[in-house]
Amino acid sequence: MNNRKVVLVTGVAGYWGAHVAATLHLEPGLHVIGLDEQPPAFEIEGLDYVDAGIENPLLAEFLITEGIEVICHMKFMESVDRDGDVRSANLQGTKNILKAGYQAGVRQIIFRSSTAVYGAHPDNPAFLT
Repeated sequence: MNNRKVVLVTGVAGYWGAHVAATLHLEPGLHVIGLDEQPPAFEIEGLDYVDAGIENPLLAEFLITEGIEVICHMKFMESVDRDGDVRSANLQGTKNILKAGYQAGVRQIIFRSSTAVYGAHPDNPAFLT
């Protein structure tokens, strides 16, 4: 019987996704699954890679079938331009992850964000409420 906690890392082809997956894989008691349209740039020993996007309509079913307990949502496209397409893709992707996670009963979702969400200003306090 396997009692390992199952963690899904989205955006595993990107820098943050790959490094989060590689770090989590070192933790005993975790089974890490990486999800992206491309494999990670470097090999992550023991990673179960799934070639799929976060917009897949079967995402909730996948989460249930794999017994996902935690989602680390690292899929985030960065752009220095205020490109509506990039912003829309980030918002829609996060919406899909949250919806699928809710439908599958996932109790923890950790996501990567950007200072663009609240605006990075030099006079911001260290912690924003």
